[in-house]
Amino acid sequence: MKYLIFTLFASFVLWNGDRPSDSVDSATSEIMPNDSLMAIWDAHIADIKAELGDRVSLTADEVFGNLKIDMFKTMPVERFLNVMKMGFSRSLGVGCDHCHKTAEWSSDQLTPKQTAREMWDLSFRINNELLKQVSTLADKQVFVNCT
Repeated sequence: MKYLIFTLFASFVLWNGDRPSDSVDSATSEIMPNDSLMAIWDAHIADIKAELGDRVSLTADEVFGNLKIDMFKTMPVERFLNVMKMGFSRSLGVGCDHCHKTAEWSSDQLTPKQTAREMWDLSFRINNELLKQVSTLADKQVFVNCT
């Protein structure tokens, strides 16, 4: 393997279930299969796109309030929604409502949303500062991510 990739598992902080491929439905406290989780996400995305109409072509920062991670601000809305769906929800096995109040997406009321931001900052710091200090790495293309 040409590139060595380490993965930082943020799920130990963000995820409360017993199996990574499933999600805990907060309303019923039952394990939710990943395909059900994706169906819920698809419904949320369809609702968001319908509400946005023509604004779906704008950047995430132009559409959504309270974005704190710079790289998300300039992403097209469609890509941003897919990052949330696949990069966070599916990877961590949690639904939107784990980090967000789905009636008020920009709210910071739920602790896991802040934890996700802090874990993002942590992985950025590891990649841009700390890994450069590991002198024994043969491959300097090593990185960590939150999934």
